[in-house]
Amino acid sequence: MNCGPCGRRTWAWARSRPEADGLYVRLDDLTRGLDELTRKLKSPEGTAGRLLEDAALYENMRDAVADVRLLIRDIRNDPKRYLNVKVSLF
Repeated sequence: MNCGPCGRRTWAWARSRPEADGLYVRLDDLTRGLDELTRKLKSPEGTAGRLLEDAALYENMRDAVADVRLLIRDIRNDPKRYLNVKVSLF
């Protein structure tokens, strides 16, 4: 971290404080976690990586979601078309 002379003094002062140790450990853990997440997202092994890398899969998923939205809209507009309930007592 290089923020000029004042920034270096502030950084050195913050690092000398006892509570700063925990902060640095948490920041290091956060950085490592973000690195791992980024690595997994870039990997074609997982679903997110495939969606990010495979344009055809992305298009298919987008089209599927659009179809589901249309179906839901149609069910709301005409529920009798999709729901058939018959009640018989005898």
